[in-house]
Amino acid sequence: MTRSLITTAVALLSVSCVGPHGGTATRPRAATQPAAARAVLEDDWPGVYASPSEIGGFAGTVLAVEKGPRDGMNYRMYSRSDVSSSDAIRQDVLHGSCLSDGSELYMPYAYGFMHEGEPRLLASITRFTLVEIDGRKVLMRDDALRAFREQNKLYDYGILIKTNDQPDVSLDLAKVEHPSIKVLYSDPTQPWSDPFVHGPNSR
Repeated sequence: MTRSLITTAVALLSVSCVGPHGGTATRPRAATQPAAARAVLEDDWPGVYASPSEIGGFAGTVLAVEKGPRDGMNYRMYSRSDVSSSDAIRQDVLHGSCLSDGSELYMPYAYGFMHEGEPRLLASITRFTLVEIDGRKVLMRDDALRAFREQNKLYDYGILIKTNDQPDVSLDLAKVEHPSIKVLYSDPTQPWSDPFVHGPNSR
């Protein structure tokens, strides 16, 4: 029952947020917008994106973006964290539809927990911006985009690096190899520190 409720919540959230600037997402200031080197095309989005390997001991995300059967795109997302609740409704892989607007990708998803035997459902929208660093396509959450545009620093927890252009529907997202954040560094020999503790790292 809880899975069907979560699916319903995702569907309602998607319908209510069709406008690319709707929902609760807050647009970064103009200074954080990606450079318009070229227009982002629909074919730029599909692929497999993974969080940096350096944060693998604390959290991890793998996102597969796929073209839908009609217009639009679908996503599958696997995520894990060292922070969890025994009351959370477990979802190994999230599924849904996502919307693109220029270089921005909007992903609605739902999650929930049990409280006194009843499911409590929540919904959210995450916005990613597609940028290219040293020839690699990268999805950046708003907080990571701000650090990159304003300080030329990388916040690993808000970054997904593209690892494959061809998402396979049979791909086990939990087994995808995570690339090092240092593939985006100007100097890969410089030391890394946990950005959750010390703040974003310089490139």
